[in-house]
Amino acid sequence: MKELIMKKNSLEKILGFYIVVQFLIDVATAFCVNHISESLSIGIFVRTIFMIVIVLYSLVKSDKKDRIKMIIYYGVLGAYMLAFLAISYKVHGTSFIMSQIKGLIKTFYLPIILVSFIPLFKNKNIHIKSGIFVYALMGYTAIISICKFLGISYLSYPIGNGEGTMGLFYAANEIGVIIAMLAPFLAYELLNKKVKIINIIALVLFLYASLEIGTKVPILSFILLSIVSIYICIVKLVQKEEVKRNIKNMIAVVIVILVFIFAIPYMPIGTNLSNAYGINIPRVSSVFSKNKTTIPVQEPPKLETKEEVENAVYSSRTIYLKDNIQRYRESIGLQKITGIGYVTNNRETGESMELKLVEMDYCDIMLCHGVLGTIIYVIPYIYIIAIGFKELIKNWKNIFIDSKNVFMEYAIMISLVVALTAGHVFTAPAPALFLAIIMLETNKRLKTRGE
Repeated sequence: MKELIMKKNSLEKILGFYIVVQFLIDVATAFCVNHISESLSIGIFVRTIFMIVIVLYSLVKSDKKDRIKMIIYYGVLGAYMLAFLAISYKVHGTSFIMSQIKGLIKTFYLPIILVSFIPLFKNKNIHIKSGIFVYALMGYTAIISICKFLGISYLSYPIGNGEGTMGLFYAANEIGVIIAMLAPFLAYELLNKKVKIINIIALVLFLYASLEIGTKVPILSFILLSIVSIYICIVKLVQKEEVKRNIKNMIAVVIVILVFIFAIPYMPIGTNLSNAYGINIPRVSSVFSKNKTTIPVQEPPKLETKEEVENAVYSSRTIYLKDNIQRYRESIGLQKITGIGYVTNNRETGESMELKLVEMDYCDIMLCHGVLGTIIYVIPYIYIIAIGFKELIKNWKNIFIDSKNVFMEYAIMISLVVALTAGHVFTAPAPALFLAIIMLETNKRLKTRGE
């Protein structure tokens, strides 16, 4: 029995370590793509190896009932993947076959590891603490901050007039999503535990990186997370729980919000908001100056029609969505069932080429993998909701009152929202790992009524 517990704790440590070093994998991926070969993605390689290992480990360690469920799901998924590739071969031949395989792995990475994690997380000895997510957050934000000061950062918008840097990472949107998902754990640590220097450093790095990267997701996440933090403070004050501390916490949250707002005009996100949406926040110096000066910025486009508003909010993703929907309608019958995949035909030459994804995950999954692929994709989520529904009904108060539950639920909700508006959540292995573990930790905590 003692040996068994030690093995479980070892798995917890390995998972914790793997979560923390995700930023290093992403740095290595960007280096390979930018300096060696665009087709060489060390991130996909490492994460695929991890996926295979965790699936095999789970099959060996899970009980018979869970093992049968896993085998059935993986069997159905495997049959779908073979059918998907066979239809792709029929339509496009061997052209871009690796793109199709890579797309399959990236998209189904989340449900595959989720299914393997479910039986493992049933064990109460496996628990990923919030501090692990804070360290992971620090890894990403420290790289962005340090590389900016050293002048070695990649541009968030190498093409176009957007400003911002993203450290040594490859995709600003993907890193922005990860920061948004991990930030709630930092907020929980700051508001509910003893103040630590490491968490203060993490907060400074988070604020700077959110402003420096220049994308919409981190700043949107900060605004919503601030609201959630104030809500938690109010709930605890109403319950008369640590009244003095929570008053101090609320004041601290307000101060952080003000500092963040005052810093926006000086950072890339301020320029981007002004140029894209006409949102201008005056600098502190100009507010108190008699001779107020304004910084010249590009005239923002006037958003008059519904279509123009949608294009601004979704960064013109709706244009690609309409095109891909049309390609889906033009596809053969079998492709409507299994999806059009990640390769399409050039309308002018008829030659195969890589499909320009919408980067709105729900739409990409449906169009690229059709009705059948989408159903297979959502099965693990339906299962998690089903097994936790009874406990959710019993403990519904904890959903809105327990601070850790609220922050984890927020992490999931912001992921779902970002998946629709900016993508890079369900179809990117790095954010997918965080989401899978957060979902299972939340489900487990609600079932056990917290720690």
